[in-house]
Amino acid sequence: MRTLSMCVLAATVLLSGCDATAPPAATPTATPPPPPPPPGPAAAPTVATQETVIRDSASQVLGVDAPNQKGADYTWSYTRVLFTNYFGIKETVALGQVKQALQIYESTHGHKPKTNEEGMEAIKDVPLPELPDENHWYEFDPEKQELIVAHKEQVPVQP
Repeated sequence: MRTLSMCVLAATVLLSGCDATAPPAATPTATPPPPPPPPGPAAAPTVATQETVIRDSASQVLGVDAPNQKGADYTWSYTRVLFTNYFGIKETVALGQVKQALQIYESTHGHKPKTNEEGMEAIKDVPLPELPDENHWYEFDPEKQELIVAHKEQVPVQP
C-alpha cells in the first residue's frame, strides 16, 4: 500500500512539473515604500523660447568658403590639398552650377531673379548637396543674389 501511494505521489509530481523535494516558496512580504526624496534646490524657472529662422550663406554652411574660422591653419600641405579637393568637390561644383544657372536665367529673362520662387526655379535642375537634417532647407536671397541655407532654432525670449 505504501509503495502504491509513493508511486501515485511520484506520478503526480512528474505530471505537475513540481519538485517534491523543494521547500515551499516563501510568500513575499510587503515592503514599505521608499522614503520621499529630500527637498532639493528649487527647480530652475523655465526660459521662454521662440522659434527663429536663421539664414546663412550656402557656401559657408557647406564649408566651401569659410573665412576666419577659429584655429584655422592656412598652410597648404599636400594632404590638405587632397582632402579639400576630395571632400569639398561636390559642394564646390554644385555652387558653381548655381552661379551658372543664375547667369543663364538672367540672360534668358533679361533680369536677375527678383523673388525666392524665381531663384529656386532658376536652379531647380542643379543637384544640391544634402543638408544635415530636415530642419535645414535651401532658399534664394534675391538681395544678395545667392543661395542660402535656412534652419529653425530655438532662442530664448528677452523680457
